[in-house]
Amino acid sequence: MTDATSVIVVGASLGGLDALSRIAHLLKPDFPAPIVAVMHTGSQDPQRIADRLGSRCQLRVTCAQDGERLIPGTIYLSMPSHRLTVVPPGTLRQTPTAAVNGSTADALFLSAARAFGDRVIGVVLSGAGADGTAGMAAIHQAGGVGIVQRPDEAESTGMPTSAIQGDHPDYTASIEKIAELHSTQVQRGSAKARPAALPRVDLQKVDTGGAQAAAVLKLPTDLGA
Repeated sequence: MTDATSVIVVGASLGGLDALSRIAHLLKPDFPAPIVAVMHTGSQDPQRIADRLGSRCQLRVTCAQDGERLIPGTIYLSMPSHRLTVVPPGTLRQTPTAAVNGSTADALFLSAARAFGDRVIGVVLSGAGADGTAGMAAIHQAGGVGIVQRPDEAESTGMPTSAIQGDHPDYTASIEKIAELHSTQVQRGSAKARPAALPRVDLQKVDTGGAQAAAVLKLPTDLGA
């Protein structure tokens, strides 16, 4: 059995490490949920990234290992050229993938939605491209919460803007508010009871959530035993 009752999953690329480190810096060491992050970092040394992030926060930071059980108060970082997913009841599955980036955030989000249902919080941070948009739709279908970094605060606006346009996230928030939401949402235990919505960024939104969710269901994921 896993010690985690809720999970936070994060997708990011360019500028995402800085955003995640700023969020993690605001979280207390006894934070009651694990954070699993897919970072499109190319060929950068994952252990060096973990050490850098760990030096900026009070949480434990580690490179994800296949078969590892999720533990609260820990940040798990994906490995390059691997797809990182979560299998019930809360174990990491890491498998090689031909694509360095691909739709790795989508795969993580979908797997977490299946494993945790309405107890998953999906977060899209700074990054280029659209990875995470389809996965966020899957999280919403499971009753979870979607949080997106404000594009005007992101180093790269592609992933946040795509997530906003594609899935109408519950919150579009600053880094400080995202950290606050992490704490309040995890303490509630279920995403179904949400606090009052924070002000959203005014962007034109396209109702493509259903199409995105259908697309992510076709993604190759490792959700078996």
